[in-house]
Amino acid sequence: MGKLLLLQETLNQVNDSYFHYEKLPIIKLSKGQDKSKRRAIVFGTYHAKKDEIKIHPVLLQDHLPSFVLEFVIYHEMLHYQDRDELLIRKKGDKVHTKEFRQREKQFLHYEEAQKILKKILYGKDMHEESTPNILDEKTNKKIVRKILKGEALENALAESLQRLDHILIKYNLKEEKIKGAKRGTKKKDDESQLASDE
Repeated sequence: MGKLLLLQETLNQVNDSYFHYEKLPIIKLSKGQDKSKRRAIVFGTYHAKKDEIKIHPVLLQDHLPSFVLEFVIYHEMLHYQDRDELLIRKKGDKVHTKEFRQREKQFLHYEEAQKILKKILYGKDMHEESTPNILDEKTNKKIVRKILKGEALENALAESLQRLDHILIKYNLKEEKIKGAKRGTKKKDDESQLASDE
């Protein structure tokens, strides 16, 4: 089955199950680019002026359960449902309101879909051996740098603790020597005292 046909069929199925609209938006594949500073992937978008849904190609991977794609299309259909408000909304107006999130949770496999999308988003793929990491190279480098910084901090802390142990051992040895020397001096003083008493 072609990708566009799969998208159209899934859109129809989601509409039949949840919305029942006679007229539906156009559905297309996105170029799969990163359009967000906060995330590596934008799974789907709805453009109210174009009346168009775009879906990221990563959601068409064979190993993903069908409800993952269905959920993203369902999410974009909620925006389609709000299209009149979207057309007049001001910059900065919230799109994902509490009410929107409540409607989103009405999707049958909401929890499962969320878990899988988070795994994809943060690079924990479902079949890590067979599927390459879909995070972009820049994001991967950032993650690696964070991990290395964490390891460096951990190593530095461990090294500091070892040095502290070494200093404490030296300090304790010095204390013992001082105590021993004091004991020795006292013994000599006592012996001198006894000798003078005799």
